Order: sequence, then C-alpha cells, then structure tokens
Amino acid sequence: MTACRRYGFIRALLRDGVMRRDETSQRLRLTTRLDQLFTNRFFVPLIMVAILYGMYGFTFSLGELPVEWLEAAFSALGKWALSILPPGLLQSLVVSGVIGGVGGVLGFVPIILFMFLCITFLDDTGYPARAA
Repeated sequence: MTACRRYGFIRALLRDGVMRRDETSQRLRLTTRLDQLFTNRFFVPLIMVAILYGMYGFTFSLGELPVEWLEAAFSALGKWALSILPPGLLQSLVVSGVIGGVGGVLGFVPIILFMFLCITFLDDTGYPARAA
C-alpha cells in the first residue's frame, strides 16, 4: 500500500468520523453554556447548596413512609413478644433490648438508602468533581 493510498484512506475515515467546529449542533452549544454556568466560581457554592437541600428534602420525604412502616412493624413485634413472654428479665431483654434496639437502628435504613441513592446519582453525573 502506497503512502497516497494510506493518507487517502485516513482522510476518508476522518471525514466520516470527525465533527468539525462548524458542524456542532445546538445541543453541544447549550451544553457548553450550561457547563460554564455550573462551573462558575461564584455560582458553584449556591448550586451545590441548592442540590444538597434538594437531596435532603428528597431523602426525608421519600424515606418517611418506610420509616413509619418499620417502626409500626417493630412496635407490633414488641407487643407480640410482650404478650407471649412471661414478665421478667428475659421479657425486658427481648422487648426493650433486642426488638427495640434493632428496630431503632433499622429505622434509619430507608433514610440512609435514599441518601446514598442521591449521592450515587450526583457522583455519576460528575458534577462534584467538576465543581471542585
């Protein structure tokens, strides 16, 4: 293969695969403008506060219902254990210690789950690294 044929082949590939500056779409220009806005040194702290506030609201509004379900379930389990166990140290250990303790800790799981979901989504966008 001669050099002319090689360079002709390369030129044909570049013509089909490389986007020239004058061929950029409106979407790319919009993305560039949004990128300049969201990485502006004066707006980044305000945008991050707004994003974190939104994450906080999302987490606690969506996590409220599952937390109530878990609290109700552990409360019912505690009442059931209270009714079948004889009064004494074992009843106190199981109802107040085990069921109450595990229920108190598991009550935070939905909130933590939604918070990590938000953090993961935010991290996948790449915005925290760009904002820093």
